[in-house]
Amino acid sequence: MTRALLFLLLLGACSTGVGQGSSSSAVVAPVPAERITMIEPLSAAMVDAFVEVGGVGHDLLLPEAVREGIGQLVEHETPEESLLALRLVCTRLVPGQVRLVLQPVGPTGARDAAVHVFYDLSSTATKLLARRLVAGVVNPITAAEMGTVSRVTFVKNVDVKGNAWVFGGFDAKDGAFVPITIPRVGTSEQRVVTNGSFPFAASMSPKPTTDPQLGLLLDPVRLRILFESDAAGTRAKVRAGEEAARALESPAAQDLTNTDCVSCHLAGTARKVAASFDGMAVDAVTPAESLRACGYVGTKQVVSQRVQNETAEAAAQWAAIAQEP
Repeated sequence: MTRALLFLLLLGACSTGVGQGSSSSAVVAPVPAERITMIEPLSAAMVDAFVEVGGVGHDLLLPEAVREGIGQLVEHETPEESLLALRLVCTRLVPGQVRLVLQPVGPTGARDAAVHVFYDLSSTATKLLARRLVAGVVNPITAAEMGTVSRVTFVKNVDVKGNAWVFGGFDAKDGAFVPITIPRVGTSEQRVVTNGSFPFAASMSPKPTTDPQLGLLLDPVRLRILFESDAAGTRAKVRAGEEAARALESPAAQDLTNTDCVSCHLAGTARKVAASFDGMAVDAVTPAESLRACGYVGTKQVVSQRVQNETAEAAAQWAAIAQEP
């Protein structure tokens, strides 16, 4: 799907993709995944087009009320520069919500930061969208049907070394936006710092009191030291950490109400470490790639396992909703 079509989707003009035809049978096939999670192709020509567009569409996507609270997104840029550079890189349709992922984009690709905007759908709009998705309607949703912004989250990379990220966000409440309280840590912001080199290692601050083995998996060097003194015990901790990581990647087990930002974004990295640990040859994972859920690292497209799982679940849910009276 092209950049223009993604913006037109938000404006109620059109959307592409081959949908599943409507059916009167009791079972409807899941909606095609490419209509649930849509990522903007980021070719060099499109990056140039982003620059030419300037701030067009920016006001529509990101409420003015949260911009000051977000502040600076990227080191060496003013808050205004990075916010004005935000472009839509991913659109996700989940029952009851339209979720937009924005990243600052420039001539070399997407910068290592993001803003996530949540639009709540009414029950009527949700059912209409479900039926249109199943029927393959070319114009599945209008801007008016998207409703209002209920939440805005962000990940900022403002450390001078580029190896520290801050997660946070705002919830709409009583006509204003208030800082979120991140589950499992009880703070409005959460930070992750990596060593900036290999082997990969990361630390969370504050870190959740639950899932301690997940944090252990983010320090492979420490794991090797523990393994040398207690191989069996370390393997047990690795397996526990792997289970915790898989739970974080499962929308049926974890959601926005019961998991912290950093754990969710690092679950894929932790799982990869666990999978390769017994051979003592931990896969090299770039910190930026491990933090991105849906969007880009430079010009490389990234979709996390968590997003893939959510997309599959949403595809089935949309088909079921379309069957409702």
